[in-house]
Amino acid sequence: MNLIGVVDYGSGNLGSILAVFEALQVYAEVLHNPKKVAEADLLVLPGVGAAGMAMKTLESSGMATALKKRHQAGEPILGICLGAQLLCDFLSEGNCRGFGWITGRVEPLKEYPFYNNGWCGLNYRSLQAAGLARALTSASTFFFNHRYVMGRDSKMRCVAVEGRPDIPAIYLNKTICAVQFHPEKSQRDGQILLRNILEDHFGL
Repeated sequence: MNLIGVVDYGSGNLGSILAVFEALQVYAEVLHNPKKVAEADLLVLPGVGAAGMAMKTLESSGMATALKKRHQAGEPILGICLGAQLLCDFLSEGNCRGFGWITGRVEPLKEYPFYNNGWCGLNYRSLQAAGLARALTSASTFFFNHRYVMGRDSKMRCVAVEGRPDIPAIYLNKTICAVQFHPEKSQRDGQILLRNILEDHFGL
């Protein structure tokens, strides 16, 4: 049985995340001990809150060191919303360095309304090319709630918000999936996409 480890660093929407994994009939466990990070088949870094405080908590708890070791070992990591942004080089919100596994800075949205809060579609062709479109359509929508956006990393596969190529919604490579929106709050479409990430991308 695959184990999904969800990192608790005081900034995650843990209840909703555990519920969506339960709906997918996948065992997920909240991790408080850095020693458990290496044991998970997939490590989930969730996130709701302030970037600077999140990084300080991860560093002081030993979780950041455990995450770096996991990444160096080539083990899969899924970042959600703030958890996705923490994988980037630098976060202007907290004036702090991230893990640096996604090239670029996390900066505020530069166009009105300067906040992306609500339901958005994804560029469907890019979603298909990324191998994540199974059972989804061009009408599928997902719940976003952010005012900072990841920069463009040309080395990773990117799926942008439909009609907003300046807003990366998903970044992918062999071991990382970074999702700007909240699949755990995106009802049926979010559940399907999360299943596709687990099965079709990570092979779990």
